[in-house]
Amino acid sequence: MKVFVTGAGGFVGINVVEELINSGYDVIGLVRSKNEDILKHMGIKVVKGDLLQPESFMESLRNVDAVIHLASPHPYKYSVEYRRRNHIDATRNLLEVMMKNNVKRIIFSSVSEVMGDSNKLPFTEDMEERPIMLHARFKLETERLIESYEGLSYTILRIVTIYGPWQIDDGFYILIKGIANGEYWTKFYIGNGEKLTQLVYVKDVAKAFRLALEKEVSLNRKYFIAEERPYTYRELYTIICKKLGRKPPAHGVPVTLAKLGVKVLSFTNKIIKGGSSFFNSEVVEIMSKDRYYSVERAKKELGFETIPLSEGLEKTILWYKERNLI
Repeated sequence: MKVFVTGAGGFVGINVVEELINSGYDVIGLVRSKNEDILKHMGIKVVKGDLLQPESFMESLRNVDAVIHLASPHPYKYSVEYRRRNHIDATRNLLEVMMKNNVKRIIFSSVSEVMGDSNKLPFTEDMEERPIMLHARFKLETERLIESYEGLSYTILRIVTIYGPWQIDDGFYILIKGIANGEYWTKFYIGNGEKLTQLVYVKDVAKAFRLALEKEVSLNRKYFIAEERPYTYRELYTIICKKLGRKPPAHGVPVTLAKLGVKVLSFTNKIIKGGSSFFNSEVVEIMSKDRYYSVERAKKELGFETIPLSEGLEKTILWYKERNLI
C-alpha cells in the first residue's frame, strides 16, 4: 500500500513514517523543509511542498492508496489568520487534490481538546463537542470539512498530549528539560495538582495510525488515542522528577495567579528572546480542569494498546540523554 503523509518531518510524522516503513508500506512524505535529510535516510520519497500550494504536491498523489494528514500549525504560535489558513484552507486543498487523483481514504490527526469541558467523565466519541481552545476549534472545523466530502472514507484520531522521541524544543520536552534543569516554573503545580490528565507515548500514536489503515471497521469512525489510565498532575510531576533525580513540587499556585504569572513570563520571554514557552493562559486553563477520555472504542475496534507512562518516560528521557538534549 502506498501512503502519503503530510507533516512527515514533524515530531509525530517521523514516528509514523518509521512505523509504516517497518510494517512494509510504501511511504511518500510531504515536508516544507523540516528533517528532510532524516526522512531520506529512512528510505522514503520526500516531496518538498506546501498544502497552501496544491501544485507543489499534485503529482505526488498519483496512485496513492491513502493519506495520513498530520500537518498542522503550532497550537499557540502565529496569527489567528495564519492558523486558520493552515488548518482549513490547507486541508481543503489536500482534499481537492485527493479527489482529482481518485484517492478516497484519509486518516486525520485531531486533538482530544475538541471536546472542551464537561462534568461527565470520561469523554466518549459520541458526546457533543464544545471546544474552548482556538486550536481545537480549528481542528473540529477541519474534521467537519473532511466529513463533508462525498465518497471519501475517513478516520479521525483525537489524540491527547503526546510525548516521546523527536519532540524537541516544544511541548512536553520543555517540561522535562525544565525539571531536569531545576527551572523555577517547574517547582509548583497549577492548582492543587489533583486534576486529571491523559498522555500517550508517540510510538503508540504511530501504531494507532497504522491500525486505522489496516482495520476496515475504522472507516468513517472517530477514536480517542490515549493511555487508558489518567494521572493527576501531582502523579505526573512525581514520575518525571523521580526519573530525573529531582524533588517534585510541594506546593500549588492558584489558577488566577498562574494566569497572571504566564502573562509576565510571556512578556519577559519576548524581551530576552528565550525562556520557557510550556505555559500560556490556555495551557493553564486546561490544567485547571479534569481531562479524561475513554479509549474503549480504540481498544475494541482497532486493538489499540499503550505502554504505561513510567515506561514511556523512561524511553523518552533516555533518548534525550543520548543526544545531550537534557
